[in-house]
Amino acid sequence: IEVEWGDVFLPASLARLAPRLLRRTLVMVLSDFHDPGSFQQLKRLAQVHDVVALRFRDPAESPVLGGGLMLVREAETGRNFTARSRGQWIDEEAMTSSLKRSGIDQFVIHTGKPFMTGLRGFLKSRSLLGRGVR
Repeated sequence: IEVEWGDVFLPASLARLAPRLLRRTLVMVLSDFHDPGSFQQLKRLAQVHDVVALRFRDPAESPVLGGGLMLVREAETGRNFTARSRGQWIDEEAMTSSLKRSGIDQFVIHTGKPFMTGLRGFLKSRSLLGRGVR
């Protein structure tokens, strides 16, 4: 699917992708999953396809004690929104549980830390790496 930069809305992109997949397909989604409706579309895809969520987790999304309100701009869309820095934007436990129940494997990429070794191990455990990949 071709998507214009600034027009990235995950649920709509996944909805456009689904009817184009004519056979069971491995779908790897790289996102922070902040878009409302993302999980519903992932779950729909996972009913027919093998879906893997590679989820970006930015340290700035972690609760900051005493931080108050923050004005935040979404990098992909340019949308501004207000967030409380004390609360979590996403309930990690609920998200992990929901993905597991839907048969969706996930790997969390912490943007402030090296991740290639962990990602390589994750992909290898799913038999997604060939012998020639180091």
